[in-house]
Amino acid sequence: MNSTYKVIIIGSYAAGKTAITNRHIYNTFNPLYHLTIGANYFGRKIKFDNHKEITVNLWDCAGNSDQFYNLMPIFFKHASVALIVYDVTNVTSYQHSLKTIDFLRDHLDNVIIVLVGNKIDLTRTVPTNEAMLMAKQYHVYFYECSAKTGQGVHDLFEFVDQQLILLHQKHPMIQQDHVVLNSDDDLLSCCYK
Repeated sequence: MNSTYKVIIIGSYAAGKTAITNRHIYNTFNPLYHLTIGANYFGRKIKFDNHKEITVNLWDCAGNSDQFYNLMPIFFKHASVALIVYDVTNVTSYQHSLKTIDFLRDHLDNVIIVLVGNKIDLTRTVPTNEAMLMAKQYHVYFYECSAKTGQGVHDLFEFVDQQLILLHQKHPMIQQDHVVLNSDDDLLSCCYK
């Protein structure tokens, strides 16, 4: 049986969460901004130790807003890793990411949190050393990347994969957090577990 782990990507709108996800999954970048409604979902497998495998469910969630904070607990349920993305060219985006860390800690136990500065290919207003210091103070991991150029994206997800493998080795589990469609008398029903 395969163990399944949930990774959520959250942060301010237009911080580049979907762009990072697309760079990671498809190795592409679309310069046109499209607002994420709710969440986008991607599944992938990680193979390790020659024959072992875990499944990663990657949830790219809509940007921070009042509605977002109301829906957060739905999307965050059973998350193993949270990537909190901010735009290094936008101080407000960075400040929201710090509030999001506090919110996560209030609602999730034992989640691995990674603060991610995106858009490092542009002129920044949030210095790297300031964000690194804040990550240290909040006891979270820190990465920077550019979804546009791809710089740092592979390293970020390599780190996430390693954290999930370590988590699996310490606490093997089977965690299902997905939508199940059942066909019964030509009717489809949907249940969130």
